[in-house]
Amino acid sequence: MKVIDKSHLLKNPNDFKNTITEIRILQNKSPFLINLRHFFHNEGSIYLIMDYIGKRLKHFRKKK
Repeated sequence: MKVIDKSHLLKNPNDFKNTITEIRILQNKSPFLINLRHFFHNEGSIYLIMDYIGKRLKHFRKKK
């Protein structure tokens, strides 16, 4: 779950646009994106409910 503070978005218009774009992109089904299951908001926050990916990203990281 990702929680976004609305007061921060109101202070930064570009962050607001980026958040809307992020939601729209994540709503598309793709094997390359984390699935956005649901999003909702209340007076102070926006909540994005996504799949849990756990340790799967370790396979994509290069070892140093």
